[in-house]
Amino acid sequence: LLFIAFDVSAASNGTNKTDDEGRRQGYWLIKGYMDNNNVYSADELVEESTYVNDHKEGLWKKYFPGGSIKSEINYINNRPNGYYTVYYRNGQVEEKGNWARNKNTGEFKRFHDNGEPQQEFFFNDKGIRNGVQRYFHKNGQLSLEVSIVEGKEVGNMKRWNQKGHLVEEKEMSGGKLVEGSIKRHDVKKASAPIVEIPEDAKTSESTSDTTNDAHKF
Repeated sequence: LLFIAFDVSAASNGTNKTDDEGRRQGYWLIKGYMDNNNVYSADELVEESTYVNDHKEGLWKKYFPGGSIKSEINYINNRPNGYYTVYYRNGQVEEKGNWARNKNTGEFKRFHDNGEPQQEFFFNDKGIRNGVQRYFHKNGQLSLEVSIVEGKEVGNMKRWNQKGHLVEEKEMSGGKLVEGSIKRHDVKKASAPIVEIPEDAKTSESTSDTTNDAHKF
């Protein structure tokens, strides 16, 4: 929630204006003293963009305390709609995708804080994962790959270690493991140490289609 406060200096520059009914109109600069989270200094910029009849419209930019970019989110009629990007505090992209009707749709990418890819998905118009899904180790090596049909794994699921060596294959059908299909590879023969597969990949036998935790719209 934001406190509606009148900023004389901003108003004199043509921003932070309200109409006769008190509705925010035009370009607004939301400063720390207008935000009740108490994590920004009074004059720090929290977010900025355009209001139309008190509703957010267009590309809104939000900032971390200290000034680095936190998110860039498109709004239509006060709701997130369209392409968005969320950032880490260090400036690296955390995730980017498309948002429609309270769901991810289309291409979705999430990154580690070092800039390497972490996840690559594709969501259909219903917000359900479809197509090839990939997870990556923090060093950029592919960790897991599997095809998804209507949110459920099908076909061959493969896992790799951080050295890029294939360590496991299994067959999936309708989101369930095909009995007796697990095939583990001896990476020692490839002169590479066995590296434990990340927990997020281990537990991704069936992937959730709920709202991602990285962003809170």
